[in-house]
Amino acid sequence: MRKKGFLHLLVLISIFLAVGISYSSENAQDRQAPVGGNAAEMVEAVKKRAMELDEREERLRIEEEGLKAVKAEVEGRIAELSMEREKVEKVLTAMKEEGKKGMENLAKVYETMAAEEAAARMEKMDMELAVKLLLSMKNKTAGRILAFVEPQKAAHMTREMSKGMMHEQGRTPIVPEKGS
Repeated sequence: MRKKGFLHLLVLISIFLAVGISYSSENAQDRQAPVGGNAAEMVEAVKKRAMELDEREERLRIEEEGLKAVKAEVEGRIAELSMEREKVEKVLTAMKEEGKKGMENLAKVYETMAAEEAAARMEKMDMELAVKLLLSMKNKTAGRILAFVEPQKAAHMTREMSKGMMHEQGRTPIVPEKGS
């Protein structure tokens, strides 16, 4: 709105200057018509420019309102997604806890078996599961079971167990890989 007042002031100054120039010249009568015509053209040009600026200002205002609406929508969506993320993280944490409890229960089952029998079954299962089971057991029981596992498999399980323990502690395993 300040722009409109400024533009009106410019129009008045332009008119004043045009009229002032026409009266200050020696040949006021000779120049009256052309200067007057130029003043009218200048006034018209300033009005036209003022209208263009007003139209542009209105387009920018509308565009700004649209951007504000989009921004509000995006911020709302971010808030929704953040809440959903928290829910998912809680569910994952609960699932990990349940999985851990399930593994602990399975480990207790294997701990109650004879060491030879537990070792024979662990040799036949997936290495990752066997390692998780051993890590969930009491150290003494895990050691008795490993004593009955084939030496190469026991070495591999031990290597994987050390990786698992180091990973839980956030450290890099120092056990060399096979063939190193």
